[in-house]
Amino acid sequence: MLVYLPIEIKDREYLPKIILAHHILKNKRKSCIIISRSRLARLTIEKYKNAIFFDKSLSIHKAKISERIIQKNILSVLDEEGPITNWVSYMEDTRLPVDILKKTHLYFVRGHDEKKFVEKKFKKKFTNIKVVGHPKYDLLNYPYYNFYRNEVEIIKKRYKKFVFIPSSFTQDLKGSNDYSKYLFKNFAKNKILKKKLKDSMNTWNIDIKNYSSFLDLVKKLANDNKSLNFILRPHPTQDINKITNRIKNKPENLHIIYKYSITPWILSCDYYLHSHCTSVYEAAKLKKKIFCLNLNTNKSGVKLLRNPGYYFSDVKKFRVFFKKILEKRIKYDFKKVFLDDDFLFNYKKNKNSCKEILKHFSKINKDRVDDEFYFEENIYNSFKITFKKLIFFMIKLRNIIRPEQDHFKNKYFDLKTEEIEYIIKKFSKLDKSKYEVSVKEIDKDVVLIKNY
Repeated sequence: MLVYLPIEIKDREYLPKIILAHHILKNKRKSCIIISRSRLARLTIEKYKNAIFFDKSLSIHKAKISERIIQKNILSVLDEEGPITNWVSYMEDTRLPVDILKKTHLYFVRGHDEKKFVEKKFKKKFTNIKVVGHPKYDLLNYPYYNFYRNEVEIIKKRYKKFVFIPSSFTQDLKGSNDYSKYLFKNFAKNKILKKKLKDSMNTWNIDIKNYSSFLDLVKKLANDNKSLNFILRPHPTQDINKITNRIKNKPENLHIIYKYSITPWILSCDYYLHSHCTSVYEAAKLKKKIFCLNLNTNKSGVKLLRNPGYYFSDVKKFRVFFKKILEKRIKYDFKKVFLDDDFLFNYKKNKNSCKEILKHFSKINKDRVDDEFYFEENIYNSFKITFKKLIFFMIKLRNIIRPEQDHFKNKYFDLKTEEIEYIIKKFSKLDKSKYEVSVKEIDKDVVLIKNY
């Protein structure tokens, strides 16, 4: 089996892709996994035959790439921006082009709610849509959550009892803040999409008031409860300095931090507070004490379709309620922290997304035994890797010198063979699986992993 796993945003996609690779390697003999930064895939597609491409989206601006993959390979997709049911209208049209969806071999969704949503939108049954959950939720099951043990211990030692507050806002972005230009250039391909994108931009703009109120609440809560720490984590696209400057006279127990992936923070926290962050589903799986404050109405602004935990749209009422929770005058009702299998396949501990994905990979790959990937080790390819590393270094240097170009800084990262090998072996040690593994760099930020 030959599987290609592109990664676009490392903090979000790296470990879920590697744990999927681990399950493939331990269950399928003679498997090859290729991990790369996602933008590199378009340059090497012709080298593959009968490979399984596991992409992060079906976007209209990637339609030509998807067509090239489908010609000789298997295209599978699990959208990283899901759940689909939370999307604004322009995302539905730009990330679900029906002509490519029909040709996609496997379109994975988190739950049956998403499958029903897609089929209702297009008024059509899709046999290629498969319900699998998401590998990131597998990382929250035993024994894999122990992967984060060191980070959890560091966080708990430093911050002890704390409220974790993940931001999911589109304000205070990195760079020039004009993210709309990028969206209009790449996704507004016709009048209908331009109108839908404008409507979506209005939805995000309405959220500005909610954003200000939310940050003001966080500051007040920190002042109200000096013995409790509050950890505000910016969204990967946000500028931590802009957020810090927005919060004047920040209390000492309010910390604005972007460190580690989001998972060890959720594992470590005592309380989880958000406005519309989808990481709430990870908090729900871990049965955390969840609170949501969102001032947007049902007809305007950004909201999640499913909101486990306590939900508030009034700042004063929430402050009073939260105080009572802390003082134990009210007992937290964990019945409110609930999701079902229809929403998320691997919400329960006995369901495993990686195994479900592998099941579908194995079935579709059964009659394609002659998978191929061409790579020749020679002086030219070695020089090419070195040259690409130099170019990549210059791009990173430019982003430091010209921070206004920094919208997508989190997409520029290094893939290190030593780190990937360490992570795979750590997963293997955690679940006591045994297999030989070989990891080597075959291009700049392209890593080949084999179990033979």
